[in-house]
Amino acid sequence: MFKVAVPSYHRANVIASKTLTVLRLGGVPISDIYVFVVAEEEQAYRQALPEYQVIVGHLGLIKQRKFIQEFFPLDTLIVMADDDLHVQTNGPGSRHHLWILSYRQS
Repeated sequence: MFKVAVPSYHRANVIASKTLTVLRLGGVPISDIYVFVVAEEEQAYRQALPEYQVIVGHLGLIKQRKFIQEFFPLDTLIVMADDDLHVQTNGPGSRHHLWILSYRQS
C-alpha cells in the first residue's frame, strides 16, 4: 500500500475542501494521509484537521519533500500531492494534476 504526503503552507483554511476532498473521493483512507506543515502553523492545521495526521517538517518545498522522504520507513511507497487539488465537475476540460511518486529503497 502507499502513504499520501501533502506538504502544505498557508492553506489550513482550504486544504480540507480541496486536496483532502479529492483524496476522500478517491477512496484514500484518512489513516494513510499525512499533512506536513511548518511549526508556526501546526496549531491552525490541527484545529482545521483534527482527524488527520499533521506532521511538523521544514519551511521550503524542497526541504519539506526531503523531510517527507526521510520521515517514512524504507520501502514505503509515497505519493506526494499538492495542497490545492480540486475536482472540476462542470463540463469538459477537467484539470489534471501531477502527483509525485517517491519510493525509498533499502
